[in-house]
Amino acid sequence: MKSLRRSLVLLPKEPPNLTWLPAIAGMCEAAAYLQAGDEAAMLRERLAHISTRYVVIGYGIAMFGSINRPLGQLALAEERWTDAVSLLESAIEENVLIELEPYVAHSRRELSMALLRRDAPGDRRHARRLLEQAHAAAERLGMAWLLRQARQWPDERGYSHPPNSGLHGHDLYRDDGAHGAENAPTRDLREICANLLPHPRTCSRICVVHHVENSPSR
Repeated sequence: MKSLRRSLVLLPKEPPNLTWLPAIAGMCEAAAYLQAGDEAAMLRERLAHISTRYVVIGYGIAMFGSINRPLGQLALAEERWTDAVSLLESAIEENVLIELEPYVAHSRRELSMALLRRDAPGDRRHARRLLEQAHAAAERLGMAWLLRQARQWPDERGYSHPPNSGLHGHDLYRDDGAHGAENAPTRDLREICANLLPHPRTCSRICVVHHVENSPSR
């Protein structure tokens, strides 16, 4: 938590270069993992005026997917469940559009968490379906951490944890690596890397748009 806050203090408030937004996206994930609501609010302020749709590293080296995913993670950390649901639904749609399967899967698991916390009529059933989809994708793509997380199911309080794990609701985003790591699927590294990028034509188009949006002349 202290490291995250120190990083926030050191990070410029405005994007000085193309590494700023990916760094912010990484901090959003850390805030959600730590359930750091105060730090999440600070990050949300930093992103308030960002209009780009996708988080791109450099000029297309790699992608973190839709900007709505980190925004949804911040909403999770701040316990704004309805906002989290809306943002993560948008993130799924936008990541499906560019065929970025790993981030579709991550967003589905995170959306299931938001639905479980909101607990409106039908939310638990929808959350279970999303976890099943995330689990299937993780198994197919060789995403060991997500595979373990997607095995979690809601208990009577609306929280979720693996059977007999001893974890409670506040540990939903945490994983000590003790559950099923030895059974994690293996995939060819090239296959896994290929799944981390959308179709080349789609990626090129997004990177061109990203370059134009972030051009100093704009």
